[in-house]
Amino acid sequence: MLEPNIVTIVAKIRCDEQPALERLLEDEIDPSTGKALAFHRLPHLHFASFCILDAVEDLPAYLVMEATFDGAPDDFLADLVEIADAQLIRIFTHCAGFPAQPNKDLLSDY
Repeated sequence: MLEPNIVTIVAKIRCDEQPALERLLEDEIDPSTGKALAFHRLPHLHFASFCILDAVEDLPAYLVMEATFDGAPDDFLADLVEIADAQLIRIFTHCAGFPAQPNKDLLSDY
């Protein structure tokens, strides 16, 4: 039996990118639109979500992705990148430190 695990990714949103990221998540990643990430293809996934923490005073806005699943975190992340690399790249392009010319390997490193 696989052990339950959690992964939380917190990424600072680039200055002035929050509105575009919100539109992307609402219009193209929202399950109600039928364009959600292919989470259903991850057999050990229980729950996954994205949320945006708004900027407050001197703190910038952050994107938070969390997932609950069975198995090793590295295996889950490798499967996630394999299944949804193009969508993840579109999401994390709005975040600080994300490569300017991203690909699947750079996404995994990020």
